Amino acid sequence: MAGFIVIKPEEVPEKTDSGIFIPKKNNVEQSIGTVIATGTETNNIKEGQKVIYKKWATSEYQEINGEKVLFIKAEDVLATYEE
Repeated sequence: MAGFIVIKPEEVPEKTDSGIFIPKKNNVEQSIGTVIATGTETNNIKEGQKVIYKKWATSEYQEINGEKVLFIKAEDVLATYEE
C-alpha cells in the first residue's frame, strides 16, 4: 500500500447546526475524512488526522469491518488537521 491512505469519510449532515434541513438532492458529499490507516511513503500523514482530499481522487467505497472507507493516494490530500 505504498503511497496510499485509508480514510473514513465524514457523514454529510441532514440539517445545519441552526436547524435548517438540507434536501437530499443538494446533499453533496464532503471531501473530508479521518485517516484510519497509512501505507509507506505517505508524506507524514498519520492515523487519526483529519484530511481534506481531492474529490475526484477517491475510489469506490470499500467495506472493512462494517465501515465504509476510501483508498486514496497520499498526494491527493490537500490539507491535514487535528481537532
